[in-house]
Amino acid sequence: MILTKEGFRQMVHAARTDFSMLLLSVYLLIYGSGKWSVDRHSQGH
Repeated sequence: MILTKEGFRQMVHAARTDFSMLLLSVYLLIYGSGKWSVDRHSQGH
């Protein structure tokens, strides 16, 4: 467990990175990547 081995600051730093990636994934699932989407270009839009 990182909290007991490394300390509170290291745990919070790792959690912040994971939380940011989670929020970005949720955003992309909801809104997509718009005109830069690979799917959009492959469908000919």
